[in-house]
Amino acid sequence: MNGWKSPRLKWPALNGCRVAIVMVKGAQNVPVLEAVTIPNKNYLRGRRFEYERLKYYKEVMKHDALRTAGSHGTWDIVDIDSARGIVNFIQCKVVSSESTAKRLLSNFKSSPPYPPAVNFHQTLEVKVTGSTEVHCVTI
Repeated sequence: MNGWKSPRLKWPALNGCRVAIVMVKGAQNVPVLEAVTIPNKNYLRGRRFEYERLKYYKEVMKHDALRTAGSHGTWDIVDIDSARGIVNFIQCKVVSSESTAKRLLSNFKSSPPYPPAVNFHQTLEVKVTGSTEVHCVTI
C-alpha cells in the first residue's frame, strides 16, 4: 500500500466550490473514496485579503475588528475604534486591474451602500492582484 497515488476526479461546481473525489487511506490503510470541496481562486484571494486587513486593524491600529465570514452581506469587516467611538464597516475587493479599482472606488464614493452617518463610517478597500498597495475610500 505504500506509495500509492490518490486519483482526483473533478466534479461540477457546488455553491461556488469545485468538488473532487479523492482516495484516502482509511482504517488499516484501506483505500476510501472521499468528497472534498475546493474553493475557487477568487474566493481564496478575497478571503486572504480580508485576513490581511483584519490583521492590520487589530495589530497596527489596535482596534477591535471582526470578519463577517459567510454573511454574504455588504460588509466584510467590522472595525471598532473605541477610543474615538467610531464603527467602521469595511468592504474588501481584489481586482485584476488599476482601472477597475478606480471605477469601484469612484462608484462607492458617489453612491455608498447606506447614507452617510455621524456614528459610523463606510469604507471600500481595493487591492489590485500582484500589488501590495491598498486603495481606499471612506465615507
